[in-house]
Amino acid sequence: MKKVYFFFMSLFLFLLFATQVSAEGDLISDQTHVYYVNSWDSKTGIYKEKQNGSGIELILPLTVDGDHHLELLKVKDGWVFYSYKNYLNKNHGIYKVQINGKNNTLIQNINYDSYQMKMAGSWIYYLESSSSNGCSYKLNRLNSVNLNQEQLHNCINMPIFEIADGYIYMNNLVKGEMVFTRLNLDGTKKHQYTNFKFDGPKFAVVGDWIYSRKEDAPNNVIRVNMKQGKQQTLTSHTGRPKYSADDIKVSNGYVYYTIWNDKLQSFELYRTKLDGTGDQKIGPAYRDFYISNNRIYSFSSLKEPRKIYAINGSKVTVVNAKGNSSTGAVNVEKINLTPKYGNQLYPGFGKGLNFTANFVLGKNKRIYLLEDNGTLKKIDGRLTNVHQFAETSGYELIVLKYDGTVSQWDGNTKSEKGVLTPAKGIKTKVVDISGYSTNKIGLLANGNVVSLVFQPTSKLTEKDLVVPGLKDIVQISASDEYSLALKKDGTVYAWGKNEFGQFGNGKKSYNYQDPTKISGLKDIVQIHADETYALALKKDGTVWAWGENELGQLGKAGSTKPIMLKGLSKIVKLSPGETNFAIDNKGEVWAWGANHYGQLGNGKPNYIWKSDDDPMFRSVDTYYSALPNPTPVKIKGISNVEDIAIRYPHQVIALTKNGQIWKWGNQINISLSYDGYVDEAKNEQMLKQLKLQLTPKLVTTVK
Repeated sequence: MKKVYFFFMSLFLFLLFATQVSAEGDLISDQTHVYYVNSWDSKTGIYKEKQNGSGIELILPLTVDGDHHLELLKVKDGWVFYSYKNYLNKNHGIYKVQINGKNNTLIQNINYDSYQMKMAGSWIYYLESSSSNGCSYKLNRLNSVNLNQEQLHNCINMPIFEIADGYIYMNNLVKGEMVFTRLNLDGTKKHQYTNFKFDGPKFAVVGDWIYSRKEDAPNNVIRVNMKQGKQQTLTSHTGRPKYSADDIKVSNGYVYYTIWNDKLQSFELYRTKLDGTGDQKIGPAYRDFYISNNRIYSFSSLKEPRKIYAINGSKVTVVNAKGNSSTGAVNVEKINLTPKYGNQLYPGFGKGLNFTANFVLGKNKRIYLLEDNGTLKKIDGRLTNVHQFAETSGYELIVLKYDGTVSQWDGNTKSEKGVLTPAKGIKTKVVDISGYSTNKIGLLANGNVVSLVFQPTSKLTEKDLVVPGLKDIVQISASDEYSLALKKDGTVYAWGKNEFGQFGNGKKSYNYQDPTKISGLKDIVQIHADETYALALKKDGTVWAWGENELGQLGKAGSTKPIMLKGLSKIVKLSPGETNFAIDNKGEVWAWGANHYGQLGNGKPNYIWKSDDDPMFRSVDTYYSALPNPTPVKIKGISNVEDIAIRYPHQVIALTKNGQIWKWGNQINISLSYDGYVDEAKNEQMLKQLKLQLTPKLVTTVK
């Protein structure tokens, strides 16, 4: 547990420093107004505005910069209570000012090394630095009326506490072990929970549940039942964030949280229901955010305008930086919780894996859930007579039945039944489907391509849903922001955004484009749209690729125009992703791309430890990363393969023609990263935690 302790101590120092260098990100409210710290305009200080976004007013000018920290505590009885720290003269005071900006009053000077101010009733609670008996902090409270001060706890080692439902909650180090602790507001009746371990640095308490970020996968949200000791993982985001984002809020039945997006180079805001269903992406945000009266406020750590969203059930409206509602609404986007690995099932196969390998289609035309232990679980009995399916987000499927009808199934790993919604407006028989996130498309028997819509209130007709400029199409493939279509004559068309050169024309564009023919491609029989690049299979068995070539997925050369990959011949099926797989006419598998977890099955993981100097938060982060492997290699020990895919976390799943399921690669969900520059000793220590299956292993057989 020493490792856990030092990890969180370093995390705290990082968070504390990031908080001290600027005073942004603090907001409180009453019934009519919100009050917030403005650090980005020339006139910094405490501002207020009406709940509808009008009437912005600076009520108290204060210097807010790297030497002056301003923190709002509460609005009470017509007063705004706040903490103001001056690093130049090491003064730290608790103040109050009337909501009209008058009578700014010092309540009490407190220790300069005090943090985490919170106010409940007339009491102000805070942590004070301590160096006695191996303790880092003391928990104190100050009465804002009679100025009485009390020490509630004399030995705290974690720098975070929360107040909820009349109690103080904290995670504390007790005899070398993390113990979640509850106190009455006066510090009495200390209760230590021994029925569970919980290491989250930030958390929220709702009833008997604690909501936080998962320690070894900080993109994800967990909850722990304090009475039962039961822990649940609510979300299933893949990948490792470049920058830590552990802020979490609970409001009106939802858990809100942020994740760093490498492509956008910014944080994005998400929410999920309290039971983990309905995970949604809201939109861009900064690291910290606050929720008040159905509005979300997010503040930059730089001199940038805040971001504001207005919540109205499932709808989210963008509000501009001045507080006025914008003209358009932002669709709350259902997110894909797994990597993007192109088209799911090649039409014609009677069984197969989808591109995340969470589900399997059996010979009996039924969909099964493939669980972590290798067993197959029956799910919703309505998912029968299935010809094809696609997992478009976390346990959200598009299902194509043999009668040509399409439905969307919303379920999860815990329940056997989900919500089954038919596609709206489609009258013609559907013969192929593909989708990722909100981009869901279908191929009709007449050769037209349509957008798939599942909203019950939709009034759109089939004519409205047809993608213009496409006809005689025989296959489709969709990523999140662009799609591919294969025509009967063997040519390929692309539409959507061409951000990484996926249109194969040597150019890049962020703007939406109508269907465009990709030059240089003919006699194509299979297409796959990955997030940043595309693959195509020719009828002569050669593989062609174009787009971004980060990990050698396009071979040694790479190009934004289609090029043939060397070392591959007589290929009959492709499965692209961070690691690409190709199945040849003998059922043997070839792989290239990422191999840091043994995905190539050659027993030789290829990796590098990278350090990123983060200018935003002035920290250094080292993490385990893949090196390019541009040359395809044959995977030994497995044959007669019909389908193959990557499953989180970097686990390869292969399905043979006789129904056997094999797996190799990473077998444990663990984040290999630490604060600071590359340290060989730390690297070796962390590598010992890996559990890799370096060659294919048989796990089960599908019916």
